[in-house]
Amino acid sequence: MRTRLLLLLLLFATAIRLVGLQTQSLWFDEGWSAYAAAQPSVFAAFDADLTNPPLYYVLLKIHAAFLGESVFSLRLFSLFNGLLTIPLSYQLARRVAGKQAGWYAALLVTLSAPLGWASQEARMYTLLAVLILIAALAWERLRTQPSRGAWIALGAAELCLLYAHNTGIVAALWLNVVTLIAWLARRDLKRPHWRGTPHLGGWIISQVIVGLIWLPYFFDRFLRLSDANSAVSSAPQVTFAFLGELWQSFMIAPYALVNQNTLLAALCGLTALIALVAFQRRAAWLTLHVIVLTAGLVAALIVLGNNFHGRYVVMIAPLLLTAVGVGLAGKRYAVVGTRHASSALRLTALIIFATLFAVNWWFARDPLYGHD
Repeated sequence: MRTRLLLLLLLFATAIRLVGLQTQSLWFDEGWSAYAAAQPSVFAAFDADLTNPPLYYVLLKIHAAFLGESVFSLRLFSLFNGLLTIPLSYQLARRVAGKQAGWYAALLVTLSAPLGWASQEARMYTLLAVLILIAALAWERLRTQPSRGAWIALGAAELCLLYAHNTGIVAALWLNVVTLIAWLARRDLKRPHWRGTPHLGGWIISQVIVGLIWLPYFFDRFLRLSDANSAVSSAPQVTFAFLGELWQSFMIAPYALVNQNTLLAALCGLTALIALVAFQRRAAWLTLHVIVLTAGLVAALIVLGNNFHGRYVVMIAPLLLTAVGVGLAGKRYAVVGTRHASSALRLTALIIFATLFAVNWWFARDPLYGHD
């Protein structure tokens, strides 16, 4: 039964993302992806874009070697990664709070407009979402049932994030910050094995190994990013208006619709209210992941002087929706006194998220709101 339901969600997500996949021509950033895919070898694709890490371009080149370099094929790679976020979010929520939480998370991720939008672009943002979920899953496993596989998965995901996009440094900081908070919550940095926190020695060793492997890129390219962005001087200003825009970016795609449509803004406001009402203690760590990642992303944009865009939160959106899914799976909420009222809230939440998805999808068909 579980496999059938997941398959239905994946079939729906595939069908809706295939609509118009190759309708629009490649936009500027996608041109770099097409250029990398057209290189004569994987090694040439590695150096195709000197302002971005090479992992996505290398994987896209391998993908294109089998499926071709058409617009459809290039975007299909992003679609495949976008689909992977559905079973991964299910597994993460199930590990945190059980099967019911897994289904809510998988459904919400399926209905994510930003993930659907990013799945139709030949860029690396759905790949980042997959890697973030793998890292979160591995971290959760280390927190509850440490294993060698979890250590390997965490290190590999972190390293891939660093080599997939310049925001990978934010992901590395995220993992270290939440781990430090976990240790401080235990109030003991000396015990070799703790229930509920990763092992201190293992953590330090894993981070040293990841850092050493990333070091060549750090000196060769990453330190030059400030020069590459020297002409950009529109860093986000953290105000209440910006925080509202930030939340809408987790729920709305295309980004051009943020603050442009009253109905979408109202639906986003309702999703924020639902997230607050449905919050459960079991989702505390997931919520912390979202907060630390988002704060790190905004801080990085401010430091680099880059303007904010909704594409940057695509990698965080599945974590946020997974946390909401865990919350919805709770039997009772702090402000809702009965199970019947909780069931009504869950039904209302699903209707609102489904409506938001439908309205997003409708507007996304308008040529006025094409990809960048």
